[in-house]
Amino acid sequence: MDITTIEHPSITTENRVALQTHMEKFDSFEAAAVDGMALKAMTGKPFKLPESVDKLPDDASRASLLSHVNKLYGREYAADIDGLADLDMRLGSTAEDGMFDEELEKAFKQHAIDTKMDKKAAQRNIEFYNKAMGRARTAFAAKTEETTKKAATERLAAVAACNEALIPKFGTKEKLDEQTVLLHRALLNDAGCTADEAADVADFLKDREGATNATIRRLFISNLAPLAAESTVHGSGGPSDGPTTPVQSDQDKQVAKDLNWT
Repeated sequence: MDITTIEHPSITTENRVALQTHMEKFDSFEAAAVDGMALKAMTGKPFKLPESVDKLPDDASRASLLSHVNKLYGREYAADIDGLADLDMRLGSTAEDGMFDEELEKAFKQHAIDTKMDKKAAQRNIEFYNKAMGRARTAFAAKTEETTKKAATERLAAVAACNEALIPKFGTKEKLDEQTVLLHRALLNDAGCTADEAADVADFLKDREGATNATIRRLFISNLAPLAAESTVHGSGGPSDGPTTPVQSDQDKQVAKDLNWT
């Protein structure tokens, strides 16, 4: 039976092909009517779905069945990425910038299309990912803070140990501090350094490797602090014209020689 010319409110663009396929099984409207009466009698009774959509006669029938099943279960599928524009990519995220950047969002949506993931499932996956990444970020931040605190504590202990090792050389902590000030003064006025170079050396001795290396600090102080002390005595504000006689141990002199400081 051909129903392509029949118009009826119940016949729409979406179901016309499936209806045509169904009606082709009947030789007459009477036969179709009898079949319809049988279907009417089955209304409200259990309906057995086919074992497989492949057993349905054509693509239209399969598409129609799947469409109704998906509608029954509340599933909605997008045909392309534009159909997923209403997904909330920040759901479950506590970060201000969210967990999805533009590239990741595009890749996830394409994955949802390729794997025929319905929109509700896609939204659940977004929420799960955001929450999981949020927990991971929090754990990483806590671990980083713990590591930073530990490193700072260890550094303070190393600096303190370095100072303790230097105090016997200079007598007291006060004298060590005094000689350290003279060292910085010598870097600026007596060592031929520019201001930037002097600042870099001072930073090295205070905040970098030199702060925890007693040998390096001792050699710097022993060789340079006397220059500042003598320039202060001579009142020149720079290197004195007279000989400098810093008090150094034989070990200091040898190390200074090895480092080309003499």
